[in-house]
Parts: sequence; structure tokens; C-alpha cells
Amino acid sequence: SISKNDERTNPSPYQQQPIKKPQNPDRELKEISFRETFDEIPVPPEAVEWNQKGVEAYNQENITYAIDCFDKALDIYPQYATAWKNKGLAYAKNEQYIESIKTYLFVIRTIDDSDAGVYNNLGYSYYYSSEKFSPDEKKSILAQSSNSFNLALKNTENSEEISIISENLIVVENKRNGLIIAEESNENIIENAYLILVFSGVICLCYILWNVLNSYYDRKEIERKEEVKKRLKSEDNIKEILKEKNEVKPIPHLTKKK
Repeated sequence: SISKNDERTNPSPYQQQPIKKPQNPDRELKEISFRETFDEIPVPPEAVEWNQKGVEAYNQENITYAIDCFDKALDIYPQYATAWKNKGLAYAKNEQYIESIKTYLFVIRTIDDSDAGVYNNLGYSYYYSSEKFSPDEKKSILAQSSNSFNLALKNTENSEEISIISENLIVVENKRNGLIIAEESNENIIENAYLILVFSGVICLCYILWNVLNSYYDRKEIERKEEVKKRLKSEDNIKEILKEKNEVKPIPHLTKKK
């Protein structure tokens, strides 16, 4: 732990408050503000000052500079919970969702694991980060998003926050279920296509066999007819020969000599 010294003072609530989140109507999901709590150990004034500069830069849409300010605050006081949370929010605003996720997870694992705002905004970053992944990976990430919103609900009794988090959860679950249904539909399409191909293959094979057999029997029939013709011709020849052999020539009449 960090020992308390005379140079550290407890800043005013205004100085320590995190970024306030107005809702963006263009987004499916909504972020919520972090709770306003004070660190057990007073935060160095320099860290508070850099955090406040970051908040002001964020509100002016200067996100890159805001992140730099939060980093400077954390260089001075690495356990500064508010600066960490604000940094995660700034990363999300800059669409650096993976960095935002890493930041929130660090806060949960090492500093504050009971802030509904952190869990909600973690779910938010998971949701929007999923767009860059394959369908299978997207399902897994959306499941993590859904889990984050459920944890957010467990860590708040504020009715407004509960309403926002619940709406976020519904959006995520609908998208996740849509992916599952689409995947099952694709599997059915592939399976049906496979069956059609197999069935078509069987039909083609039967058609080829039928043609082969038909050709075979046609050839046999032609050969049979040719054989019959030959046999008939042979029989006719034999009859002619026999006829010639059996033909009786008339005996010429004898004439009397006078």
C-alpha cells in the first residue's frame, strides 16, 4: 500500500468526479457514469490536476490529449481509480475498444470490482469490439458483453441505471440470438444443399446408367436383328440350293425314225 504523506490532500468532489456521460442517440447501447467515490488514500494534487485536464479535453472532443492526461495522472498515482475509469471511457470514445476492455478489466481485478458503471461500459466496449471479428468469435464476445451487463445489474440499485443496463442487455441478447439463429439457418442451408447435391448426384448416376444400359440393349437388339437377317438370308440360300438340286429335268421325247 502507499503510505500517506503531508503532500497529499483530499481533493474536492468537483476535482475527483469522473466524466459525465450524456447519452448518444446514434448508438444502440448506452454508457453510464461511474460512481463518485473517493480513494481511501488521498490522491496527490498533481494527479488530480492531470485527471481534471483529461476530463476537460474529453468534453472538448480532444480524446487523444485526454488519454495522455489520464496517463500522466496514473504515472503520478497508479492506483487512481477515477483516472483509470476515465481512460477506459476515452478509449471507447476513440473506438479503441480492445484497449478500453483491457483498462476496465484492470480496474475490476485490481482496484474496484463493484462499480456498475465499469461493468456496463465494459459490456459496451465488448459489444462494439465484436464487429471486427468472425461470427464464431463475435458470439463469444457478445456473451462476455452480456455477462458484463448482468454484473452491472448486480452492483446497482439506481433505477435509472437499471433501466439503461437492462435495455443494453436486451440489445446484446437479441443480436446474440440473431447470430445463433443465422448460424443454425446456415447449417440447415448447407445440409440441405448437401442433400440436394447427393440426390442430384444419384439422379445423374441413374440417368447415366440408364443411358448405358439402354445403349447396350439397343446394340444387342440391332445385333440380334442382324443375326436374324443373316440367318434368314442363309436359309433362303439353302432353299435355293436345295431347289436347284431337287429340280427334275424333263426327259426329251424320243422321235420315231421313219
